[in-house]
Amino acid sequence: MSQTTISSFLRSVLLESFFVLMSDPSQKSDITFNFSDSPVPAEWKERITKKLNSMPEVFAQNDLDFGRTDQVKHQIKLSDETPFKHRARPIHPHDLEAVRKHLQELLYAGVIRESDSSFSSPIVVVKKKNRDVCLCIDYRKLNLQTVKDAYALPNLEEAFSTLTG
Repeated sequence: MSQTTISSFLRSVLLESFFVLMSDPSQKSDITFNFSDSPVPAEWKERITKKLNSMPEVFAQNDLDFGRTDQVKHQIKLSDETPFKHRARPIHPHDLEAVRKHLQELLYAGVIRESDSSFSSPIVVVKKKNRDVCLCIDYRKLNLQTVKDAYALPNLEEAFSTLTG
């Protein structure tokens, strides 16, 4: 086995271990909440902190730690059910390794998964100010085929007034 293959394997094992640990609620530690500028009395700050730390699974502890569910299956209604597959856009060779690494992190964290869909939209690589890559998806073709929902938006003032006692 070559040194490159060994390094690649070790990197993937370390990434997998890191993201399994970070996505397992039983492995989450207490979160530090900063109430220093709050006018809340000290005893309440302690009670609030204890209560918040009793539910660590509801707080993200890193950029890839956010909730997901399999309780609801999302459907996108299309005006034209004809599948489309856009060709992948070229990725600059300097960005290719960063894109691969980011996709691998997202895959291990369970944010993305391999798809067997008959639809495909291209990744768009955008450089951040700090030179990191940001992955976006060009959904313009899908948006053109999406049937718009015609639900009336709720009146926010009305909704807020129902919350007051």
